[in-house]
Amino acid sequence: MWIRKTDLELKKPKDKDCFFLLFNKIEKNPILFSIIMFAFIFIFIMFVELFIGVSHGRFSGIPMSPPIKFNELPQRIPFYFRLSFLSAIFVFIIGYLWRKKNIEKKLDYVCDKCNKLVETDNKQYCECGGEFIHIDKMKWINED
Repeated sequence: MWIRKTDLELKKPKDKDCFFLLFNKIEKNPILFSIIMFAFIFIFIMFVELFIGVSHGRFSGIPMSPPIKFNELPQRIPFYFRLSFLSAIFVFIIGYLWRKKNIEKKLDYVCDKCNKLVETDNKQYCECGGEFIHIDKMKWINED
């Protein structure tokens, strides 16, 4: 049976929610994930070229060049920016489509009287006369 959470339970997140707080925010916001991915790729490619070397592509047949020097770094910034920007756009599109697909399948609301689960909807009241409440504000209790 579904019952409302108390104010204390609503304020105190679960342990797993604390651990995955950043992931939950990223999952719900593809723009934030794209910004993080942009920064990660920008810095990652820069460090790879500084410490490992410059790759010319997998199928180019040209061997990997030696690492670049710090004074060559400003010349490579436009390349890092373009690669990071394209990757961020790709991640945004994939994240948006993934989120849209997952949101459509969730049962987000519970009727407080008949415990009926419904999808995200504009309906505020159930046919039984109960009110739909978001599932995050409810908890499941076994009837014993």
